[in-house]
Amino acid sequence: FPIFGPCWAQKAHMDDHPEMYMKVDANNDVDKLEPGDIFVTCNSGDHIYLYIGEMEGAHYQASASFNHRTGEHFASVYFTDGYGNNGATRIYEVYRRINQ
Repeated sequence: FPIFGPCWAQKAHMDDHPEMYMKVDANNDVDKLEPGDIFVTCNSGDHIYLYIGEMEGAHYQASASFNHRTGEHFASVYFTDGYGNNGATRIYEVYRRINQ
């Protein structure tokens, strides 16, 4: 996974390497997720976060922002959000690393 770069470059890396990453059709169902799954949206405001897994009955994610805040984790998994450009809905695609 590229260490740094715009969201579209990181998504393109996953799309260009199907031997390493597969797209997960989770259909908004957290039960289909595995720890380490990568959520990415590159339209209407870029964002990437990682699914950590379930702990004590809650599903957790981890994210950080370049030059804005350090890494954090919290009880939340969202497949869409309203934080895109001008309040647009961002739709996340989910990827899974399949080959180390």
